Amino acid sequence: MALLDWNESYSVSIRAFDEHHHHLFDQLNKLHDAMKAGKSEAVLGAILQELVNYAATHFTAEETVMRLHSYPELADHRKQHQELTAQVADFELKYRKGEVLLGLPLMEFLRGWLMQHIRATDHQYSAYLRSRGVA
Repeated sequence: MALLDWNESYSVSIRAFDEHHHHLFDQLNKLHDAMKAGKSEAVLGAILQELVNYAATHFTAEETVMRLHSYPELADHRKQHQELTAQVADFELKYRKGEVLLGLPLMEFLRGWLMQHIRATDHQYSAYLRSRGVA
């Protein structure tokens, strides 16, 4: 059973960003499945790193399009991205040092953040960007 299932309520109606979000769901589910299956720390660490890297790529893409189209809430959106990135980077550093393990609290945090961010914050930019021809 997936930790997070994609459905149309997550769609921002911008193809590239929907694809990015879907990929983030897949990566989070892959990490969750590997954790449940008792995979080695090396496997879990590699999946976590891929999730972190892909999130950064996605955040850059969103912010670039927002900047190109003068999205008025860009600063607030960027701040949310930076806060998540800092939280995950801190966790990842502690994980690599052996201070914390991958577990349900991290999965629930990432799941909740992703669901809330897409459904609330990302949906806010959708109409604005689509009105400027972004599809």
